[in-house]
Amino acid sequence: MQGVLRVGALDVALANHLPERLVRYRLEAPGVELHIRPEHSLFLERLLMDGELDLILTDGPIQHPLLDSRLAFRERLIRVVPKALSSPTPQDLSGLELYVFGRTCHYRQQVDNWLESSGIQPRAILEIESYPSIFACIAQGIGFACIPESYVDRFASQAHTFQADQVPSLDSSDIYFVWRKNQQSPLIRNFIEVIDSQGV
Repeated sequence: MQGVLRVGALDVALANHLPERLVRYRLEAPGVELHIRPEHSLFLERLLMDGELDLILTDGPIQHPLLDSRLAFRERLIRVVPKALSSPTPQDLSGLELYVFGRTCHYRQQVDNWLESSGIQPRAILEIESYPSIFACIAQGIGFACIPESYVDRFASQAHTFQADQVPSLDSSDIYFVWRKNQQSPLIRNFIEVIDSQGV
């Protein structure tokens, strides 16, 4: 198979779900010129609609008349707090900083909605777009965050510094393959099949 395939993906997909799958894809499709671009959810969708990307891996499912989607990876947001707060109350969380990504990130929208519905008002809301930095701040007991579960698993060696729990309203944050309707080329189909063949 030959051609150029431009794929955009969330950082969580690139860091935690795709690496081994991409190795397999490169071995199976060495003739494809593959370009991978990391971006936030909303920007990925805009690049796809503008034709700058052929396929994206982003939050879904996508409800749009011009787009199709298919489940790629199971993911959910987990609340991560300092270890000392094993069962934090809203008052406990209101005394901490909250670490989030920028507003073009779908996870940020979920967290903002959760804050509004729960009545939690953190001492400060800081945009820190680095999970290692976020975990470091949590470990020092000064803040909390809502983090994709695959990152929580990845930082399991530091579990003595944090407490992770589920928040029902934040639960599902699955990642989907998304492409423009009626434009799923053989290159796109093959990429999805190879990536998906290793299970979600």
